Amino acid sequence: MPKRNAQRLTQEVVDAIEAYPDKEGWFPDNRFEGFGVRTRPSGTITYELRWRDGTQQKRHKICRTSEKTLDDVLELLRGEEIAQKIRPIGADVSNRRVADAAEATLADVYQDLMDELLAKGRSDGYINETARLWFQYLRLPLGDELIQDVTREALETFLKDLEDYPSEANQVRAVVTRLFKLAVKLDYRADNPAINLFKFPKPQRGTVLSTDQKAHILEHGGAFVSAEAFERICVLMNTGLRPGDLERMRWDAIDLQSGTWSKPVGRSEDAPVREIPLPSVAVKILTRRRDAGYAEPFSPFSIRRAWVRLKHEFSLPEDAKPYAVEASGDTSAAS
Repeated sequence: MPKRNAQRLTQEVVDAIEAYPDKEGWFPDNRFEGFGVRTRPSGTITYELRWRDGTQQKRHKICRTSEKTLDDVLELLRGEEIAQKIRPIGADVSNRRVADAAEATLADVYQDLMDELLAKGRSDGYINETARLWFQYLRLPLGDELIQDVTREALETFLKDLEDYPSEANQVRAVVTRLFKLAVKLDYRADNPAINLFKFPKPQRGTVLSTDQKAHILEHGGAFVSAEAFERICVLMNTGLRPGDLERMRWDAIDLQSGTWSKPVGRSEDAPVREIPLPSVAVKILTRRRDAGYAEPFSPFSIRRAWVRLKHEFSLPEDAKPYAVEASGDTSAAS
């Protein structure tokens, strides 16, 4: 669902909003957390209220934009019944979850963070990933700790216990940083013990495959895995892209004539782009998928099992990755 940064909605803005033909849209207002305009591919455009109950996202459709003016809906939002579910953005600390800062735990700040992410229109995937990291790593060891009692030394010791999983540890670090930044903002504590916590070095991309290994896999690998998985592996081996990059591709950002993909650098709608060259084998695969009528070049699909099978069949190192290959000329495959 396309997201927008919260803005001050006006009647003119609401009247100009159009529904996307193939996906939902969300246009949050910056006066009330969780309030905005939602569009559906059917053409329905509604005022909607969103809030989080624990880890569950709740929604309340107020009415269609054609049924009430924006001023009428804003007046309704100030009513007592609906106001219990929302709070004005930028409100003072009286709106925080726990009135007495000395009693606030990290779990309380986590709930405040979920409210804030929802109000800012962050994607469901982003919110769900934050919740996963919280419950998998943070809830049991730190959730019941009083915010004012957590020390920098305790946070560093906690993170060092995750050193065997550096990528996950760095994601957890980011959540911890956001939690304490919000705690300071809400006056739960005056200082931020999470500022500039150490980051683990990025792990190696894995054993780099030789050009001979690459050519052997591309020539014979299709016999061991599905056609869908093999096409993706062919693109990864020839471009160095990650699996997640493939799922971010959109037809309107790909020029098959020049063989380039305008990759967004960031997640926002107006993010700058970087031109990624596509070798002939990638162009060939993308052309076939376009002609076959795929709505997007690559939908979400896991190649993990297929790559494990290929590593076994071709006796590849355990840490080999399909995108870690010696630089070389274009290699034909998946014909």
